[in-house]
Amino acid sequence: MKSLTIHQLHEGYREKVFTIEEVIDKALAAAHEYQEYHCWIHLLEKAEIMRYAARIQSFSMREKPLWGIPFAIKDNIDLANVPTTAACPEFSYIPKHSAKVVEQLIEAGAIPIGKTNMDQFATGLVGTRSPHGATRNALNPELISGGSSSGSAVAVALGQVCFALGTDTAGSGRVPAALNNIIGYKAAPGRYSTKGVVPACQSLDCVSIFANTMADVDLIDQQLTSEKMGTSAKRSRPKILFLPDQLEFFGPYAKLYELSWKQTAAYLKEKEDVEILEMAELQKVARSLYEGPFVVERDVAIGGFAETHPASISEPLATILKQAKQTNYSAKEWIEAQHFCQHVEDTLKEKLSGNLLVLPTCTGTWRIDQVLADPIFTNSQMGLYTNHCNLLGLSAAALPAPIDSKLPFGITLFSTPEDEALLKSYAAELEKEHAKTELVVCGLHMRGFPLEKEFRLRGAAFAYEAATSADYRLYELDTEPRKPGLVRCEGQGERIEVEVWKIPNDQLSSFIQTIPYPLGIGTVELSNGEEKLGFVCQRFPADCKHEITSYRSWRNYQLGLKV
Repeated sequence: MKSLTIHQLHEGYREKVFTIEEVIDKALAAAHEYQEYHCWIHLLEKAEIMRYAARIQSFSMREKPLWGIPFAIKDNIDLANVPTTAACPEFSYIPKHSAKVVEQLIEAGAIPIGKTNMDQFATGLVGTRSPHGATRNALNPELISGGSSSGSAVAVALGQVCFALGTDTAGSGRVPAALNNIIGYKAAPGRYSTKGVVPACQSLDCVSIFANTMADVDLIDQQLTSEKMGTSAKRSRPKILFLPDQLEFFGPYAKLYELSWKQTAAYLKEKEDVEILEMAELQKVARSLYEGPFVVERDVAIGGFAETHPASISEPLATILKQAKQTNYSAKEWIEAQHFCQHVEDTLKEKLSGNLLVLPTCTGTWRIDQVLADPIFTNSQMGLYTNHCNLLGLSAAALPAPIDSKLPFGITLFSTPEDEALLKSYAAELEKEHAKTELVVCGLHMRGFPLEKEFRLRGAAFAYEAATSADYRLYELDTEPRKPGLVRCEGQGERIEVEVWKIPNDQLSSFIQTIPYPLGIGTVELSNGEEKLGFVCQRFPADCKHEITSYRSWRNYQLGLKV
């Protein structure tokens, strides 16, 4: 079910490719397969899940827009008759009713699978502050997943569910999306109900959505609000894109993140009218969330429980609550901070009317061991360009950057609440740029060969060098021009050196139609065990010139001919 969209699941249901029960079985199997990623706090039993499925059997997909779609719920959001713990077992309670947003999704036909892991009491942007273990990054388990909605994001990224609910106060619905190469959407504060959500900073808390596509986000968004927003519904592009005047990069991967941002900024400048936004006031707002009077609201939300259950509170959270108690901010300081935020909000929203602000979601990341060694500082860096959002009443969509990057690198688009239609539309445009399929290439489309130019004209880009598993043989086909044929011979082959390229999904189908028989596109197993689409010979090449497996690649064979 990895990376399946709502549309794809619905098509499968209509064509009777699979049933709801089979989809649920796969979701539960995937959850158990990736147990070491610590995505879940409470998985429902299959019988519990099937009761939700039974409710929708008499309805159509038109009547229930999320019919049969499995989803996950962050464990600070209530699901009726299932414990809510906020990653603190001693806090656990069993709600009689689901949170309003969960009720809306279930009413639309969605099927809850369980409650996901999180930074305790939704205080953290790293995904390591849980008694259930640090949630691991879906792409590299040594790296942090991001938080606090860690389990929800990773469950989507690993294909355990189609979408998930998180929450977002300082970036918890955006940072995990960026670090796991999925989409995180946060509507403006107040757009979605927070009834049935454990508060972290109640005046700023928002429910967020994790999904694989903006089309899915839009459909889920429609179920969570009946309010019609947006003066820019007919416009898919902003008049101006604002980019930051300066950025601070951090951590062991700072140079890679800086390079990715430079490439992203260059890409956007080629496509859109760009203006530079001074970041000083936004950064002052961002710092005020934890370094100003707003931090006191964290203590208001959970300080009483922490005082009576000190042993149950994670050490980083205990430190934050202690600092909040020691600050003794006056009412005057609180009002001054609110007035400053209002001033920045008014100024920024005037600039953003019909426009969008683009920032890197994160300007670095960490390994899990680095965060555990220094939990406060490492966490603070993750929110450099997310903390301001809710304080300024903005809407945001976090998505993978429209460039190739060696690490998961995401950007966030910010809009006024009135321009959420523009926000979603432009995010969908950028999403298309990132929607590419990796393709294993072993012949004339490789770098330096005659068909490379044709490949690049379709938007394909070289990704990395690789090798097949030791189950392949390579032949020179008796064609004009000469080309290789890669044939799988289980247990009787060698590792063949190949290249992996990325081709835009909207080009893949037409490209495949240009491939001459006996070549075709099939599954190629790489030396690391991964299976990817790639060039294969559809039958044993009786018309081959001769076998060239000993050369281990078409490139080596061509060099041998020159010698």
